[in-house]
Amino acid sequence: MPVPLMLMASSAVGAVSWFGYHQMYQSRRKFWKETGERVKRAPKAEGLKVSVVIPCYNEEENIEACVVSVLEHCDGIDSLQVIVVDDMSQDKTIEVATKVQQTHAKGHLLTIMSAGPRPTNEVWLGKCWAVYQASKHCTGDYITFLDCDVKLKPGGLQAAVQTAIHEDCDLLSG
Repeated sequence: MPVPLMLMASSAVGAVSWFGYHQMYQSRRKFWKETGERVKRAPKAEGLKVSVVIPCYNEEENIEACVVSVLEHCDGIDSLQVIVVDDMSQDKTIEVATKVQQTHAKGHLLTIMSAGPRPTNEVWLGKCWAVYQASKHCTGDYITFLDCDVKLKPGGLQAAVQTAIHEDCDLLSG
């Protein structure tokens, strides 16, 4: 089985180095020059399967808007799998995510899972454990990791995947 492409989005200021931004910008400029169109207008990829992993910890204020933005702005994605993975939240993150699952899933596969406790004999920092646990359940050709405070714009997910396809990327971060 081929290794799925990993797409990452983060709101952290230093999440992607200047070099990474520069490379993405140069790739976009090249695409725009060659095709005469912006990435967000890229054609639909037939048979596209995308898994979106949303790790969360105490995100009851953000989780609904994040998940709804993914579910509502997935135009051009034939098969969407969304996995919300809770990293032992102490608030109502799971309850809010479950409400979204009941009201917005619309035929998309939306899974809510717990990352479970971290192994005592290993060191896992931050959200790595939750991301790792969820990634074992991904079925998409492409995997994107999305922070809870990120809200996708219309066409955002498709644009990222189309850029990765056009540039033949193994990893795209932004």
